[in-house]
Amino acid sequence: MKKTYSMISIILLSAFLYQHGYNIKWPWLVTMQKDYLYKQVTGLLMLLFILNQWYLSRLRIKNKMAEAYVELNRHRVLGVMAPVIFYFHSDSLGYNYLFLLSTLYLANFTMGFLHPSVFGINNKRINSCWIVSHVSMSGFLMLLLSQHMFISYWYE
Repeated sequence: MKKTYSMISIILLSAFLYQHGYNIKWPWLVTMQKDYLYKQVTGLLMLLFILNQWYLSRLRIKNKMAEAYVELNRHRVLGVMAPVIFYFHSDSLGYNYLFLLSTLYLANFTMGFLHPSVFGINNKRINSCWIVSHVSMSGFLMLLLSQHMFISYWYE
């Protein structure tokens, strides 16, 4: 099942990067993305999505491993949708710190579907490095996301 999630993730990421690289736009979506209320709603949905993805870490920190094991599948299923959620909020990677935020978001998503177990790797050291990288990127993403929200509300 992990390989299926990874394949869907690769397809969705490739589709996003293709449309971005070739500047393919859906006029109705571009119009909606210019609307202030639409930006607020999709931004809130992205925030809720990201916070929901943190639920797995919360369970692990509280040492609720049985619940975390069940949550892991939901975490993966929802994680697959990351590029779609991003696309409906913004159809481009942006500039300056927004480019960094967007790239980090998609890089962390990429880390998610490149979990060592997808490739049949069960090395404890590699798994530990992977989880530290994925969670660290998620933490940095939260910092940049906080800055993005602050600047968005400060200047609107």
